[in-house]
Amino acid sequence: MRFSLFLLLFLSCEKVELKDEPTPVESIDSIKASYDGSYQTDAKGGVFNKEENFFYYYDFPTHLIWPLFKIYYIKTPTDTYALQISKYYNEAANEPGIFELRIKSLRDLSIKEVIVEAKGCGNEFTNADYHSCIIDPSQNIFTYFDLDTLTARKMPDNESFLDLDWDIAFKATEVKLNSGVSGNGQIVGVLADSMSVFNTSGRIDLTKLRDNSYQDKAIQKFTSHNIDKKLSFNLPLGIDRVVYEDYWFSGDTKRAVKSHSWWIVRSQNKDMFTKFHIKEIEEINTVDNIESNINFEYSLEKDSEGFGELKALKLKLSTETKRAKYCIKFYEELIETCPRNTSKYDLVFTMLNRKRANIWSRIWQIGTVHSAAGPIDEEIALKIESGWDI
Repeated sequence: MRFSLFLLLFLSCEKVELKDEPTPVESIDSIKASYDGSYQTDAKGGVFNKEENFFYYYDFPTHLIWPLFKIYYIKTPTDTYALQISKYYNEAANEPGIFELRIKSLRDLSIKEVIVEAKGCGNEFTNADYHSCIIDPSQNIFTYFDLDTLTARKMPDNESFLDLDWDIAFKATEVKLNSGVSGNGQIVGVLADSMSVFNTSGRIDLTKLRDNSYQDKAIQKFTSHNIDKKLSFNLPLGIDRVVYEDYWFSGDTKRAVKSHSWWIVRSQNKDMFTKFHIKEIEEINTVDNIESNINFEYSLEKDSEGFGELKALKLKLSTETKRAKYCIKFYEELIETCPRNTSKYDLVFTMLNRKRANIWSRIWQIGTVHSAAGPIDEEIALKIESGWDI
């Protein structure tokens, strides 16, 4: 495994000394994984906002924040990551809001250690300037982090909501994902391991949290942790927008395919799965119109027999048609104009064309009728042998 340390900002303050005596370390086997198996977008009561999912314990008498070393899975368009927050203070001076993150990639299982400065304003007990800080947009601001590039930056909330180049953001004890109420991205996450070793009779054991030997065991647990692939490719029910445009094409006047993104959809018959991607977009520009061919490449599975050979299906579009909805049923190699009831289909392709000042504005959207997972990077997707493996 490869380790590297990225120091994004390092600040100092007065160190807080802890005097508790250490206690014997329990077996690492007592640290049990616990999760509900469902990825979530960002929301009130979402992944990091449920009290039972908080990454920290707040000790009110001392006003100190103690990381709980929980393991979260964060899924981006290109990879799935395990994330552990192991420190909240500058090690040298104990200044709050200096996060130490451990990040493990599902793709290559490499581990990175990253320090991110995201102080925010803290609280009124620890920050004498708290009330002036919270109305100062240059201080009361999130730090936005890209898990793929391991880079961090700060920006206003209104700017970050439209920005797709971040995955997770930190501010004091707040954590959010680029999805749902917090952004236009499709980042999802789940609590994978609650590190119950720090609980005694259902309550946080502060003595264990303060014990370096317990902390080391929690870090060791992360290092040896194998990302649960079944959880990583969970199929959330009732989600109709999984195949987002940014993940399968770019451009407007002339569109270029992003063929590395794959999806798995479950059909009305729950024993049927389709693994697909958009392999190619062919376009011909005439004087008055744009003719487009959307070339799907897909593999079918029925009755738990595993995905079969790759097949092709072509959707033909033209700007001569201003508005249309096409329904796709992979098992019948069928594409047709959608009826009122779309429940028997796998995908619904919506097209809207407008021409202003001699320039075409084209909207393409793909909705999933039942449940779906993705986007999944091609290298990983092609290794998935069955929809039941996800």
